[in-house]
Parts: sequence; structure tokens; C-alpha cells
Amino acid sequence: MVEIREVKTHKERLTFVEFPNKMYRENQYYVPSLVSDEMSNIDEKKNPAFDFCDMRFFLAYKDGKVVGRVGGIINHASNEKWDQQRIRLTRLDFIDDYEVSAALMKTIEDWGREAKLKEIVGPVGFCDQDKEGMLIEGFEEPSMFITYYNHPYYMKHMEKLGYVKDVDWVESRLYTKLKEEEKMAKLCEFIKRRYKLKVVDIKNKKQLKPYIKKLFDMVDREYSKLYGSVPFTPRLIDHYLGQFLMLVDCRFVKFIENEQGELIAFGLAVANLNEPVRRSNGHLVPFGWAEFLWRAQHAKILDLYLIAVDSNHRNSGASALLIWEMLKVAREAGIEVAETGPNLESNQEIRALWNWFEGEKNIRRRRSWVKQL
Repeated sequence: MVEIREVKTHKERLTFVEFPNKMYRENQYYVPSLVSDEMSNIDEKKNPAFDFCDMRFFLAYKDGKVVGRVGGIINHASNEKWDQQRIRLTRLDFIDDYEVSAALMKTIEDWGREAKLKEIVGPVGFCDQDKEGMLIEGFEEPSMFITYYNHPYYMKHMEKLGYVKDVDWVESRLYTKLKEEEKMAKLCEFIKRRYKLKVVDIKNKKQLKPYIKKLFDMVDREYSKLYGSVPFTPRLIDHYLGQFLMLVDCRFVKFIENEQGELIAFGLAVANLNEPVRRSNGHLVPFGWAEFLWRAQHAKILDLYLIAVDSNHRNSGASALLIWEMLKVAREAGIEVAETGPNLESNQEIRALWNWFEGEKNIRRRRSWVKQL
């Protein structure tokens, strides 16, 4: 018999966060979340998303052992923005046992019905920058540090429990060495001259700080129509800054300004941290950030975290210029490939950008499922 217990204490939160790290410990494609970040994310005293979300987290027990977990989110800001009545699934993991998955899903479904909501969707997080999407293709590709990994059997459970596709995301791989580099270089120089664009190279985090507000303003504006997005609040911005600034390598941060000095595009990437995160199983001790950052200096993969281009400049070639500048620096650092974060399957603008470069499309695919309550 499966028992569902709501997560209440610090010890239970730690069990909740570490469950997938333990379940996938021997899986070479799984990359743990940082335990410290996730502990903060599910703590109502530390995560400002609780200002506009109701969140509850649950563990499943069978024969005295933890066999699954699930979170539920009622995102009031999202429901108001999109005129929806939805509850979100998040942080869903379970052993290959239908009794377990059914009990977990029923717990969140029942909460949604009690709250008079009409649909359940997920896995998605409390905002667009949280992890989202169940892996449905690419199980033999290493996951990204900022994405979920799950076993193939998850899909069968979702289908059996009555869930259907809501949206898909896809991820791509770009090569830093291009076949027609000279042609691309000339094209990008033409773009800079034609539209009087300036590429800003960030040397250190002090130089980065004046761009932070501009960066989040652009994300707010340009990502506003993306699935599940909600406006950033000042407290939520501070929350993300605390988690990401330590990861940022300024070599891989690029800003593009127009003739008036206005920000029209930016790209933020991080050297792939899969190896050190796996080695530590999501913990910063005993080696701490020094180990992470040292290994990042020797990474062969660049993870493209955030890319945004002002909608008024998308036909100027600024997006291609941005990626070209990022890939050049990556190659100089000895990095051979760059991998994109999840892009909505329907987001043709961003997906068309990858056509400028050599690479592989759709190396991973993720899904948000939906079910009527």
C-alpha cells in the first residue's frame, strides 16, 4: 500500500530534494540539481515565488521506503495572466510502479479540485526560469544542469493516467567550428556596420551589474508570450541572481547595443557543469565552488542558458551576431560544442536561429502534459 505524506520539516524537504539524486545515482545521463538551491526553492521563507504561488510537496512511501515525490503549484499570477484555472505538477519522480504514480498524481489532482481548478499541467515550475518539461526523447543524452532527467517509463505512466500533450520543448547542439566561418564572419561584420551595433564584452561581474536590470527587463518583455511565463518581481530577480551569479563565467556573457547604447540582445551561457555536479551528487561540500569553477575552465561543452533579442531588431541579424560572438569565445576556450536549453517547439523564431550554425537538431525533447479535472 502506498502512503502519501506532505513535506513539512527540514528533514522531509531534504529527503524530497535528494530522492531523485539517489534514484538516478548510477545513471550516467542524470545530472543532479544543487541541493542547496533546491532546498531554497521549496522553502516558503526563502523563495519569493511563494508571494504569488501556493505550493505543497509530497513524498510517497511503500513498505517503509520513499518511492516517489511530487510537488503541486497553484500559480495565481499565471492563472490571472493567461485567464486559466490550472494547477501545476512539479518535481515529479517515481519508481516504475503504477500504484505509486497514481497515488502521487491523485494527491495533486484532488488539491486542484478542492481549489475549484479545471486542469492539471506539468511538469512545470513556479515560473519560466524554473525546470520544466518531462523528457520524452533523448534518454541517452546527458541532461543539462538546468533541466530534468527521467526514465522512459514515465511517459507510459502519464498516458495510462489520462494525460495528453500540452506543449513540447526541444534542445539542440551547435558546433563551435563552422564549415563556412569566413562567410559568417563577414556577414556579422556587415550586420554590425549596417545597423550600427556594438558587441559588449563583459570582463568581470562588476561590469555585469549595470546590465542586470536591463537583462531581466528584456526577459520579462520578450519571454512574456512563452508558455507558463509570469512577470518577474524584484524579489524573484534577487532570488535568481543569488543562484546564478556564482555560475556565471563572464567570458560567455555577451550584450549587443544599438547606436544609442540601448540593449537590444544578450546571451548568457555557462561552461557545462555536469561532471563536477555528478561527482558531488549535488552537494557543494567537501570541495565547494573551487572544484566546480576549476572543472568549468576545462569543460568541452557550453550550455546556452538565456538568449533574448528585442523584437524590433530580430530582422537585423542581431541574433546571429550574438550566437557567433558567443561561439567564437567558446572555441577560444577549447569548447567544442554548445547546447541550447529547452525551446518551445512552436517558437519558430528561436529555432530558426540555430539554422545559421552547424549542429544537431532535437537531441532532446520534453513535454508538459495536461489533464482535465
